[in-house]
Amino acid sequence: GLSALATLARNKLAREYIWEGGGIPLLFNAIKSYPSNQNVQRYGCLAIAYFSEGKEELLGRLGAVDHVLTAMNDHADNKIVQENGYNALGALLKNNHENRKRFCTKGGVVVVLKAASNRVLQFFARNDETDALLGLRSERGT
Repeated sequence: GLSALATLARNKLAREYIWEGGGIPLLFNAIKSYPSNQNVQRYGCLAIAYFSEGKEELLGRLGAVDHVLTAMNDHADNKIVQENGYNALGALLKNNHENRKRFCTKGGVVVVLKAASNRVLQFFARNDETDALLGLRSERGT
């Protein structure tokens, strides 16, 4: 399932084949079809993080920001969903103004701060892109 997809997505060539083969709509369909399944959401967010490389804008238009925020909101007590979601958001928001607007208008700041305040997100899971958006760090890493 999605565990295998996320593992394959680590490889750039495999990502290209999955994109070309129509795997992204299947990924989003699985995420939408099993909203209460923590493993589907966990690996779905991880796969989105990998697939975002160079495809941030397209994934944003396809609803990836919404999918990730919904998973994080619905599974606020699951550390791995939160970490994978946070990393997916960092990849989606990287140098992408439209995805940043989507993140803000869909309540992303509240979702991420809620996870941080619950100490579900560990320091190592944070990334410069999302930290910068939240004002935790400048975009230059200072």
